[in-house]
Amino acid sequence: SLPVKNFYDTFQEEPVATDAVATEASKFIEQLPNAIQSQKGNYQKVLVGEEMTVGSTTMKLVSAEPPVLQLQINDQTWLILGRLALDDQKQLVTAGNLPPTQVLWCSGKSLAPELLEALQPQVVIASSNTIAPETAQLLLESETIFYFTGRDGAIQWTPYDGFETTLEVINKDAPLL
Repeated sequence: SLPVKNFYDTFQEEPVATDAVATEASKFIEQLPNAIQSQKGNYQKVLVGEEMTVGSTTMKLVSAEPPVLQLQINDQTWLILGRLALDDQKQLVTAGNLPPTQVLWCSGKSLAPELLEALQPQVVIASSNTIAPETAQLLLESETIFYFTGRDGAIQWTPYDGFETTLEVINKDAPLL
């Protein structure tokens, strides 16, 4: 087994579903803190708005549901979005608690134009084999640099070299789908 030093979890409401899968998930979640602590790991609940420092990175839970995490890495603000429906994205914009963001990390599903307008990211990274065509078009039109793992492989960022991909792409505009 792989030892876990630190495990950060959000405060969850009780599952709405009452089927067997939800029951098993609840059992797993209840056992998780003890399992981590038995391996000398640290299990920590995180509140929305709470900031934590891990090494040189500051993390802040912007929203537990829908899941949104902010990272401050050197002088860059990264925003990591869970799989959010377009309506959830629009609600985040309306709530007005989104920070200016240099790097947006998302699932590759459609991004609401309102979200992109509010954040104005310099770079978008999609953890996906594809990126939604309408999102790709918006990013191209706004001249936002974007990567997706299906085309670019792993994406690495360093303060000195910026972003690098592990796959060499001959035509970056080739298969966006």
